[in-house]
Amino acid sequence: MDFSIKDDIVNIKNIDLRGISISDFEKELSLIINYKFNILGITKNSITIRFFIKNILNAEFAQSLRNNIIKILNRNNKDNSSTYKKFIIIPTGDEILEGIVEDQNSPIIAGMIIRKLPGSSIIRSKPSPDNSEGFLEILNQNLSKNPDYIIIIGGTGGGRNFSESLSKDIVHDVLKNNFENILSRNIYGRNGHLFSTLTIVLEKNTIILSLPGPKDECTALFEVFLENINEDERVILDKLRGRLIEIHETKYDQLADKELSEEEIIKQIIKFRSMGLGARQIAKQLNKSGSNLKFYQVQYRLNKLENKI
Repeated sequence: MDFSIKDDIVNIKNIDLRGISISDFEKELSLIINYKFNILGITKNSITIRFFIKNILNAEFAQSLRNNIIKILNRNNKDNSSTYKKFIIIPTGDEILEGIVEDQNSPIIAGMIIRKLPGSSIIRSKPSPDNSEGFLEILNQNLSKNPDYIIIIGGTGGGRNFSESLSKDIVHDVLKNNFENILSRNIYGRNGHLFSTLTIVLEKNTIILSLPGPKDECTALFEVFLENINEDERVILDKLRGRLIEIHETKYDQLADKELSEEEIIKQIIKFRSMGLGARQIAKQLNKSGSNLKFYQVQYRLNKLENKI
């Protein structure tokens, strides 16, 4: 029996209710049922409802109620095939792998998934190193777990355009060279250099999404992805690209009035280098003074100053 009735209470059974929002569900049910009711409890496969009216609770009513509940779940794509999603998050970078830099993005991304798709499974993978072989190995290990989504964080920038000593966009290269169903969008800065490459791969039943590493960009784009998760992948990529362009344009506008000249940048780099700071630390200091430099752009200038290129 898919339901039971006792006095003014109906228990509907054998339906998948994992991850539903009780408040949203209650609102939708109230539009269908013209009787006052109160949801007493929900488990992963049953719901208990009290009705504040007598002489209506019978088998026909309970079966109709169950059918309406199933319609609501299906209409909101919250049936068994769509409610429970399995996500795997793969942070990238030697510094994260070695524990030098804290992985701030993965917990934030996990929290966003929980809020948007409660009931989903979320696994944070071992971080990937900054080399193609290591990244592909980590990726294949996670693909073998048959997730619905793999979210790759980092490894999408254009640092190699500034210096051969810097890591290249390993994520896009590995995905392009090892998977057939791949879509990508490039985002360029005002001076023509590559900011980021956004990529989506369809591999069997898994969608692979690459996101940039900086926290602001990463979280903003993932929010767009979650809001459009049921859209066509090309539509998703175009919306992600548009959002990332907005972010970079905003950063440029904020810094336009206080941007340092190239001469001032070089002077500051020399000063901070003499203090023993590396490219990442120098970039942070410069950005406090009105610059908008990535660490690899600082490294490029350091290499020129030190006659390495």
